[in-house]
Order: sequence, then C-alpha cells, then structure tokens
Amino acid sequence: MRTRLIAALLVSLVAVLAASAPGLAAAASDLTQSQRLLSLTRLNTSAMALSHALADERDDMAAYVAAGRTTASGHGVSEDERAGVDRQAQEVEQAAAALDTGGSADLARTTATVRQELATLPSVRRSGLSGTGSARDAFDAYTPVISALDAVGGALARALPSRAADPDTSAEPALGTVVQQASAEHGLLVAALTAGGASSALVAEAQQARVAEQAAYAQFAATASPNARTQYTQTVTGTDVTTAEDYLRQLTDAPYLSAADNRLKTSDVDAALAARIDRMRAVQSSLAAADTTRLTSLHADDMTALELRVALVALCGLLVVAAGVQSSRSVVRPLARLRRYASAPAGPAPLGSRDEFADVARDVERLAQDAALLREQSAEQTRERDRLIGVRAQTAAEREEMRREHAALAAQHAELLAERDELLAAARRNHGAAHATFVNLSLRTLALVERQLALIEGLENREQDPDELETLFKLDHLATRMRRNGESLLVLAGAENTSGAMAKPVPLIDVVRAGVSEIERYERVRIPFLPRTQLVGFAADDVSHLVAELMENATAFSPPQADVQVSGWLLENGEIMLSVEDQGIGVPPDRLGELNRLLADPDPDEPDAPAGLGLYVVARLAARHGVRVQLREQKQGGVAAVVVVPRSLVVGSADPDAPVPDLIMPDVTPAVGTEDPAPAASTAPGHATIPAQAQAPAPQAPRPSAPRPQPGPAARPAPPAPSAGDRIGPPTTSGTPAAGVPAAHVLDEHARPPGGAAPAGREPTRPRHGRHAAPRPDVPPVDSLPVADAPPTQGPGAAGPADAGAYATGLPKRVPRASGLTGEPPARQRVRPVDAEALRRRLGGFAQGLRDGRRDAEAEATGTVELPLPGPMPGPVPGPRTTGDRSDSEPSEEARG
Repeated sequence: MRTRLIAALLVSLVAVLAASAPGLAAAASDLTQSQRLLSLTRLNTSAMALSHALADERDDMAAYVAAGRTTASGHGVSEDERAGVDRQAQEVEQAAAALDTGGSADLARTTATVRQELATLPSVRRSGLSGTGSARDAFDAYTPVISALDAVGGALARALPSRAADPDTSAEPALGTVVQQASAEHGLLVAALTAGGASSALVAEAQQARVAEQAAYAQFAATASPNARTQYTQTVTGTDVTTAEDYLRQLTDAPYLSAADNRLKTSDVDAALAARIDRMRAVQSSLAAADTTRLTSLHADDMTALELRVALVALCGLLVVAAGVQSSRSVVRPLARLRRYASAPAGPAPLGSRDEFADVARDVERLAQDAALLREQSAEQTRERDRLIGVRAQTAAEREEMRREHAALAAQHAELLAERDELLAAARRNHGAAHATFVNLSLRTLALVERQLALIEGLENREQDPDELETLFKLDHLATRMRRNGESLLVLAGAENTSGAMAKPVPLIDVVRAGVSEIERYERVRIPFLPRTQLVGFAADDVSHLVAELMENATAFSPPQADVQVSGWLLENGEIMLSVEDQGIGVPPDRLGELNRLLADPDPDEPDAPAGLGLYVVARLAARHGVRVQLREQKQGGVAAVVVVPRSLVVGSADPDAPVPDLIMPDVTPAVGTEDPAPAASTAPGHATIPAQAQAPAPQAPRPSAPRPQPGPAARPAPPAPSAGDRIGPPTTSGTPAAGVPAAHVLDEHARPPGGAAPAGREPTRPRHGRHAAPRPDVPPVDSLPVADAPPTQGPGAAGPADAGAYATGLPKRVPRASGLTGEPPARQRVRPVDAEALRRRLGGFAQGLRDGRRDAEAEATGTVELPLPGPMPGPVPGPRTTGDRSDSEPSEEARG
C-alpha cells in the first residue's frame, strides 16, 4: 500500500510540472527578448551621442576646408575633440559587436554596417585635414558614418514587439532625420559663408537639407504622441530658434548667396544654428532616455513575471508533495496503531488527532472506562451526601448572620439619607447666599463704574490741557469696557440688569454703534450696511451687548491691520440678520462645531477656561431673547458670526416720507462775564433730549487758534463733515457718515462737535459711555435747541433716578445711584469769561449749521440722497451727525481711500 501511495504522489508532481512548462517557456522568452531590446536601446543611445559628435566634427571640418584648411576663421578639429570622438566610437563598436541579434537579419545587418563605417573614420579625417578635396567632399565623407549610426534607432523601432510598441519610439527615426538635416544645414551654410559664397553647390545642398528636414518633421508630427510633439514645440523655441529660422529662410531662399547674405556675420549664423540644433538634440536625447527607462521597466517586469511563475510552479509542487505525504501518513499510521492495539487491548487506546480507523479500539476502551466510572460514582455519591449535611448547617448559621447585618445596614442607610438631605439643604442655602452676593457685588460694581464715568465726564468738561483730555478720553473708554464686563458677570450669574430697560423702540444702527463703542479695538470696525429698522427697547441692551462680544472676539482673533465688517439685512419673514466678519486665520472644523453647539444651547454648561466666557455670555443673551447665533467659516478666510434677531424683537422703521419740522435758532449769545450755559443734554441727567428725527445737524464752529493734540487710539478724531462745495450728489437724508468712516467716528456717546454743542439725539442706543471723537474746544456748549414737537422736559422731581432722562432713541440714561448706592458727587459747572471773537465764530458756525440742517430737511422731504466726497479732509473736526434720519440701506461708514 505504501508503494501505491508513493507512485500516486510522483504522478501528481509530474503533472504539475508538465502543465506549467509552457508558461515558464513563454516567460523566459519574453525575458530574453526584453534583455535584447534593452541592450539595443543602450546601443542606440551611445550611437546617438556619437552621431551628434561626428556631426559637429563634420561641420567644423567643412568650415575648416572652406577656409582653405587654416584655422584663421576659428574652425577646425582639435586633437582633444578627435580623441573624445574616438573613445565614443570604440565604445559603440564594442557594444555593436557584443549585441545579441537573436537571429534577426535586420539587427545583424545594422550592427555590421555600424562597425564597417566606424572603421573608415580615420581615413575620412585624414582626407579632410590634409587632402585636396573641397568642403563638400569633406562634408559628404562623414555622411555614411552618421547615417549608419542613425540607422540604429530605426532598427530599434522595427525590433519592438507589440507588447513594447510605443509611438514615440516609432517616431524617433524621423526625429533623428530632422536633427541630422538641421546639422547638415548648419555645416553647409557656415562653410558657404566661410568660403565667401564662392561655392553655390553648398547652398543648393543646404536647400535640399532644409526640404528634407521639413518633410521629416511632418513625419515625426504624424507618428509621435501628443506629449512628444508638445515637448518638441516647447523645447525648440525661443529667441535663438527664431533667429536661426530667419537665417535659414534668408540663406536658403535661393541656390546661391546674395550680397546681403554675404554681409551676415558667420559667427552669428553659426551660433544661432548651433543653438537650434542643441535644442533639437535635447528632445531626441530625452526621447531616447524615455525609451531606455521604459524598456528597463519592461525587462524588470519580465524578470518579475518569470520569477513569479517559477515560484508558483515550485509552490504547486510543494503543495502536491505535502498533500500526498500527509494523506499517506493519515492512512498508514492509524492502521499500524490499530493493529498493535488489537493484539493487546489492555490500557488506553493509542489514538491520534485524525485517526480514521480507531473507532473499534475507541469503543472497546469506552466500555472498560464506563464500568470503572460506575464504581467511582457510587463512592462519590456517598461522600457527597455526608458533605451536604454539613453544608446545610453552615448555611443556616450564615443566613442568620446576614439577617443581622442587613438590619444594621438599613439603619446606616437611613442615617446617611438624613445626612445627605441636611448637606443638600445647607449647600442650597450657601449657593443662594453666594449667588445673591455675587449679583449684589456686580450691581455695586456697575454703579461705581457709572459714578466713575460721571466723574470722568465732569473732568472732561473742565479740562483744557489737550494731553490730559486725551488721557481722560482713554479712561472713559476703559470704564465703558469695565461696565460691559460687569454686565457680563450678571449674565454669568443668571441675573438680568433691568435698570436700562426701555419701552420705546430703538433704531438698529444705534444698537450696533453702542456695541462698537464698548470694545477695545473699536477703530477697526466697519459698518457698511444696516437696515433702517428698530428693536424693542427691553431687548436693545442685550442685543448690543451680544454684538459687542462678537465684535470683541472678531477684532481679537484677526490681524491688527484688518477691518471687521458688521452688516445687516432685513429678511422677508421680518427677522433681522447681522453679520460680524473678520479676516483672521479661521477656526478648525471640530472647534467650530463645538462653538456652534455652545451658541445653540439655551442653558450652556459652565465654560472650562476663562477664554470662552465671551461666547458663553453670547449664548446666554441669545437664549434670553430667542436670538440665533452661528459661526461660519468664510471662503476668503476668517470667520463670520451670523446673528438672527427674531421678528418679535423687531418693531419696524419710521416713515421715510414724514415731514421734518422747522428748526428754531434761539439767541444763544451770552453776556460777557456771565456763566457758560449748561452742558449738552447728553450729559445732564433728567434733561429731555431733542428727538433725532426733528433735529438738524450741529453747527460747526471754527477751529480755535490754539494747536489741538493728536488723539490716541481711544480718542481718534472723526473726519470733517463735507461742505456744500464738496458734495457730488443731491442733498442727503442720512444723518450718518458716508461709507468708509471708521465706526469709532460715529458711535461716540459723549462726542461733541468743535463748536461745543452736543448734537441732540446723538446718544447711542445702549445707555453707555462711549469713546470721545475729539477733544472739546474752549467754546462753551449750548444747553439745548428748541425744536418744534420736541418732548417737554421734566422737572427735577418728576421722576426717580431710573427716570432721570432718556436719549433720543428711547433708552433711559444711566444716572448715579440707579442701583441703590448713594454718594454721587454733585454736578459742577464751569465758570469762565467768554471770548468775543470766539463767540462771533461760534455764531457764524450756528448760522452755517442752520443752513445745512434746513437743506438736509428739504432733501429728506424730497427723498434725495447727498453723498460726501470719500476720504478724510483736513480742517476742523466736526461732531457726529444725528442718527435719526436714515434710509433703509444706509451706509454707516465712509469709503476708505
């Protein structure tokens, strides 16, 4: 049986080898063929380089002979050049002799021709250097050698099998002809110019070479791939090539050289034609290198294919041998064990893991084991019964112990529950007390900041030193930001500051401007477009605070020189969409999603780090009024914060066609030596301001003769208001500056024109202290302007601190002790004599302002718009204009020039 198994194994192995023999033979044949092609392409590369060198030597030799076999013209072949060519010729001859032609008559004939022609090279040189032949004879003597070398490329193209066929390889012989004929043109024309045009035969042959070159290029363009044609077109180009083409057209237009042709410098023609030939040769060498790379890869692929087939055949043989051996062992060994166990069945049966013939032995063994097992089970059951009796008694004792422990644990659990309830009650009491203390301290801080702002404002009204006044402006802005931080603390504490709530609607432009006035880098904010609409008074404070936090975030995370754009649109459903866009580096997508989830959460968790407090405040404020806030990545870079104000908070806009009441200019001339009038309505608590819709722009007073200080970042002056001669359109109805003026110029709550009178109704929407647009001059301010239909002023005892006054937009003014604290310093007035000259200038400014106000009122009534000239102009710095009269598409900044 063992013999039969071995015979079956050998037959299987022979069948595997016989089946794989044709594939191995084909792979070996492909490998031999690719090796022959690789050697041939290397011979072609060497022959190409030698052909280029011999062509250059031919051209120099023809010029040398044409010059009378002297080097006076600079032509000739040196010993070093001939030695280099000889080395290349020897290498090509050796490669051609060693090439395996594989029985191809074409390859054998081509290599034999190359070797024969290379053997004639020394005699060709001798005849050119010391013979008596002409330049054309010297030129023609080199042609058979060069043609034999160029024929190697054609033999390579014809020897390629179908699996290695390539259009560029097929087009290489045509390209070689193009290069060869271009080199012939170069040598013949240079020799003709060197000979002085005496030999017309050289020019005629150059004409023929030109025609042959063009025909060969047409063949190359028809057979080469688009990449090869593109490479040729992009390489054979440039100024040198254009110049060479011009020379060729001029020199080959006739079979002789004209007088104009003889006047050409031979060196220039030589250099231009040589540069053109070098570019052609570069393309030819590149294609030959590509052939070498491609055939090398083909040879490697054939080698890999042969190796894989050999490995596959070996693997199949090993699998056949392994399977046969394993099958034989699985049959022979179990039979031998069964035979031995049958002779001596005592003891365990010797069974293997895959014993197919041990069923009988296993059954006998199983019977003996079953008998022994029954005896052991009987003894084991007796022992188990005794053990269970002892376990039953032990279990009863443990159960009693567990009952007692359960009662103790129940009592301890009740005590822990009572202790937990006491701790929770104490924690709630402590949390309530801490929360109340936190809110109380925040309110006290806000009240102190309000008092601080009042004191700073008083100092500003009395200060005359420009440097000190600039410092006070910076303190004013700093206190305004402190107040916003205090209100943020109230938001974080979950409390609402209702002292500034209003019942009247507030224009959206004032809400946004108030927000800009509360950020650190306010001068970088631009407001190109906002709709003419209003928000409900009770939500104006929180919306302005929300926008301020977004603008603070945008200016902090964008380049210092970049602007932050704040725009707004009135949607079709009545909602308002605001966009705060920066030009920063953006936010990673995962972080952006995390921030949007925070903004969409009506009750966000406490922030992990202080850096996220701003967006946490935004989320709380948005949830308070149903405002939707989302951060979006911009394509041009940066982040855009989109705020959608619900329809319930939008009141609408005033009627743009409403008539403007006439202004009444009172006599404000003070007597000499009398006290200045009271400050403007924006600084006097309890004083009713002039409505924005009924007030003309503040008159512009002449600039004082004293030099004015250069304001810092916190007190940057606004650009001057354009005069009537500077306007380029119809009268404007907008009370806001033109597009491009920084937001810092239009959102200052305390800004006053140089004339000293604060424009009534200029207060921002939020009752906050903003930045000062310019230092106040020495001209005393006007208390107020009587205007038709203006609301009556209240007496000092008409209302409490919360009702002390209101801005023109409807929001109440913050007054000292609004939070219940006392100790506000009394307001002080400045008393100084009035300069008569300054008074005359002031009255002239009032008259000019009155004329401008009437013109603006007429323009608003007619619905026309007047655009100021873009860009700041030198001159006096006017105060901000009123914000009551705006169009629906009002630009709030002047175009930056």
